[in-house]
Amino acid sequence: MLTGRIRATEEVVQDLRAQHDATTTQTQELAATCTQLTARVGLLEDMVRQKNLNVREIPDTVPADELPHLINRLIQAALPPKQDKGMTLDGLFHIPGRPRNAPDSARDVIMNLKSHSDKEGFLRAVRGQTPFIFEDLTLNFYQDLSRQTLQWRASLKETMAQLRSADIQYKWGYSRTLIATRDGHNHRLT
Repeated sequence: MLTGRIRATEEVVQDLRAQHDATTTQTQELAATCTQLTARVGLLEDMVRQKNLNVREIPDTVPADELPHLINRLIQAALPPKQDKGMTLDGLFHIPGRPRNAPDSARDVIMNLKSHSDKEGFLRAVRGQTPFIFEDLTLNFYQDLSRQTLQWRASLKETMAQLRSADIQYKWGYSRTLIATRDGHNHRLT
């Protein structure tokens, strides 16, 4: 009688172990799927943001109704006369909260341009002028990237430090690609 109870208990324990193992495997598979989906959502979000440009440190003293006029004057001032005629602004969006390490009176604004090539043309025009001085404003421009992409880039700090210490040039490709150039060959880390 006691032997039968012990066998029954052992069978129950084996069944519980099998269920636990199956649940553990399923949890690991779901975690991997969740990681892949999160990465995909980040890439899709970056695709939606391709035409966006983050303008950092616009003072709060600029009223919301004056902001589109200010940004249009900024575009005209930054670009050569022939290039700014085709560039149009699709929209402006305030980013809630304050940028990190910014004065209390500053905010970030997202410029949504008509096309990705407009954004790239604008970035080329202001490259090397960081910070950009315009109408007594000191502005910085950044690509508008998803939180996942920014976290991914931050996770590569040590890699970038090693590349710099080895005097290897690198640049960011779209959107989660680090491209390092050594001996005339490009190497991609995605």
